[in-house]
Amino acid sequence: RVAAQKPFRRVTSEIRDSPFLLAYSVSGENSTEKSQYELSTAKDIYIIDNSFFGRMFPVKRAPPESDLEEFYALIGSKYISKEVDKKFDVIGAAKRKTELTKALLDRIHERSPLLVSPSVTSRPLVANAASVLDEKHLEIFEASELKAVY
Repeated sequence: RVAAQKPFRRVTSEIRDSPFLLAYSVSGENSTEKSQYELSTAKDIYIIDNSFFGRMFPVKRAPPESDLEEFYALIGSKYISKEVDKKFDVIGAAKRKTELTKALLDRIHERSPLLVSPSVTSRPLVANAASVLDEKHLEIFEASELKAVY
């Protein structure tokens, strides 16, 4: 927490490029995972804000502590969710305005205060986060199959 406050907020490029931050890598399957620790530069460390991507890609990770994550981001580490390109292709016909899509839209509207609440995450919300859930910006399809490409 101290490192994220002044005067540490201004970090020199020499410090930024030095391998002084603790990073760890995970290898193996869930039941036999092993962690390997090392010192690394901020630009080589990812903050795991999406556990699926964390399991999918073998990267050097920041310790999962919100104050440390804030400091790592401040000096150059990146959030893994911002670095992974995601693309979803609909296989087959995409149906709109079905019973399922209407039910999902109702559920989203019902729970939208929870989805955009700043208390559910330690990271700040993006500007106009609630507008993403507005019907003008939200398009819901029913599809029998999706293909995800990362």
